[in-house]
Amino acid sequence: MIRNSLISGNRQNGVLISGLAIHDSRVVSNFIGTTAAGSAALLSIDFQTCLNNPQLALGVFIKNGAANNVIEANLISGNCSGVVIDASGLTAPYNDTTARRTYNQVLGNQIGTDSTGASLVPNQMYGVLINNASNNAVASTASGTGNVISGNFYAVAIKTTNQQIAARDNQVMNNQIGTNAAGAELGNSHTGMLLSGFLTGTAISGNVVANNPSNGIKLSTVSLPTNPNGPQYNFLQNNTVSNNGNNGIFMESGAIGNTAQSNTALGNGNWDLIDDNYNASSCPNTWITNTFVKAGGLGKSCIQ
Repeated sequence: MIRNSLISGNRQNGVLISGLAIHDSRVVSNFIGTTAAGSAALLSIDFQTCLNNPQLALGVFIKNGAANNVIEANLISGNCSGVVIDASGLTAPYNDTTARRTYNQVLGNQIGTDSTGASLVPNQMYGVLINNASNNAVASTASGTGNVISGNFYAVAIKTTNQQIAARDNQVMNNQIGTNAAGAELGNSHTGMLLSGFLTGTAISGNVVANNPSNGIKLSTVSLPTNPNGPQYNFLQNNTVSNNGNNGIFMESGAIGNTAQSNTALGNGNWDLIDDNYNASSCPNTWITNTFVKAGGLGKSCIQ
């Protein structure tokens, strides 16, 4: 366990958890990337530097199949990226089309703010990035596990890069994305939540996603080449997506067979809900009992 420590000024990793033999570690109640007071970043870095060096200054880096680790109640700010979970190059033991199932949890952290949660201390790239990994959780249904994720370029991103391997069954639940814990406006600097690549079974539920200058939740997902028109089964439910500069919930062309149910999307700059797919015989995604004002895209007639 790493607990109650100041872990800052690192140009590579604050906390590195790496390898299949490493599991069940806990990182709890630390300041990672900030000054001792938690009021500012200790390391001076900018967006372009972080963009050019994707493994520079990571607050917590879980990689190479490290599993069942818990990142809880930390302040993770002032880094290039806050928490990165990356299982690139690994697949599930009995399924070579599934990214490695790593079961890591990110619970109750402040990611991109100061220690009070009132001001921003940005992570320049990602608040939380899950890359080529399955079965990880950014909070859960349990009380007190929600994270505050504000002040980042992308607050939360789940991505894959290998065209033959899907990341499955990750979840993002009950987080404050673009606000503080009380719901006051903070924002991120681009997108609240990005799902990109070959993803299936992702559960996005109960989050507040607000005040982001681009999209609130954007699905840029695609189906595996073995079934290019197959459903992806990602599920968005009971999220409040409001006051984002572009769209609220955006299903981009290629995102098919997903469900958006009982979300509230209001006051977004362009469309509250947008489905940019078109299928003449049926709806490409399922939209059920959502609350919204403005719907757009080629598949807008399917939105309800």
